[in-house]
Amino acid sequence: MVRKEKSGINKNRWKSASQVVKIILLIPVVIVFLMVIIVIAGRIINRFSHYIDASKGIDETTYVDIGGQEQYLVIRGKDINNPVILYIHGGPGGPDSAICNVFTDPLIDDYTVVCWDQRGCGRTYFRNADKDPDNMTVNFETALSDTDELVDYLLERFDEDRVILMCHSYGTVVGTRYIQEHSDKVTAYVGIGQFVNCRESDTIAYEDALEQANAAGDDTTALVTAREDYLIGDSLNEYLKLRHETEKYHPVKISAKPFILAVFSPYSGIDDIRWVMKQKDTGKYYELEKSLMDTVFNCNMYDYDLTYDVPMLFISGGCDYVCNYSLVERYSGDISAPYIRFELLEGLGHAPQYAAPDEVAEIIKSYICSIDN
Repeated sequence: MVRKEKSGINKNRWKSASQVVKIILLIPVVIVFLMVIIVIAGRIINRFSHYIDASKGIDETTYVDIGGQEQYLVIRGKDINNPVILYIHGGPGGPDSAICNVFTDPLIDDYTVVCWDQRGCGRTYFRNADKDPDNMTVNFETALSDTDELVDYLLERFDEDRVILMCHSYGTVVGTRYIQEHSDKVTAYVGIGQFVNCRESDTIAYEDALEQANAAGDDTTALVTAREDYLIGDSLNEYLKLRHETEKYHPVKISAKPFILAVFSPYSGIDDIRWVMKQKDTGKYYELEKSLMDTVFNCNMYDYDLTYDVPMLFISGGCDYVCNYSLVERYSGDISAPYIRFELLEGLGHAPQYAAPDEVAEIIKSYICSIDN
């Protein structure tokens, strides 16, 4: 009898233990399930919080033949009769259509906003990877011709005479050079994180960081070494190492989290994730975008015509040391244009359209309104 009782007790213990193990194994499954539910709910909320009535407006993701490649567009607006804004992203090779809802939501009441994955990156890259896997067709001249072809497409589709260009970082190089050649197709220009001179901006960031490091008594070996490697280097790695060392001394007070924004964006997908993974391998990423990156690293906007025939708005973050705000302010004072405005947003970094989209949108709308009047 005693043996049977002990056997029963042991069975109960094993049964209890197995139940505990099952519960422990089930916990991560439940957590993942709940996370998926939260993400799906967040994406649905983000889509419908700025609902677009398709009978009047447009909420479209599409591929359009531009320069012999099918290139990806996100087009959003509540009234297709509104003026068209073409957004040209930075990088090179830094598409942000996956989170375009963040900075287009405050604009779609008044404008039809078009976000574009340029040739050789993002969804456009994967759409054409079978015929151009190494980006052999990617160069600055093609970037300009693609822009012109896209502008013509938008003008015809939306029955407009001109578009507004809204450009970010590297995209400002494309935008400014484009309007030098095609000012008749552009109503106004908006440069966010305006590029002026990459090497001069990096020098300012380094000298300021070195001054702060010395004042704090920090070991500057890594910072100085990164600068020396940058001066003799010829790849993206040296640039990123220097930025890694200098950005420690240039914290952004108001920042966005692009990863979180992408997770909850209704416009992000697998190809966006695949492109981010490509960017993680900086060596291969540099090879894919080498032609454009070499153009940018050696570009100085003062080498080109300083006269523009369209109104020019520049928006910079006061903590932007990538395209240094002081250079943008100086450049805005040195150019000639029908109407020039420089806006400095304190506490913001290189991408204020992510961190403060409402404030940036209000500046843009106020600017466009002032030149219309």
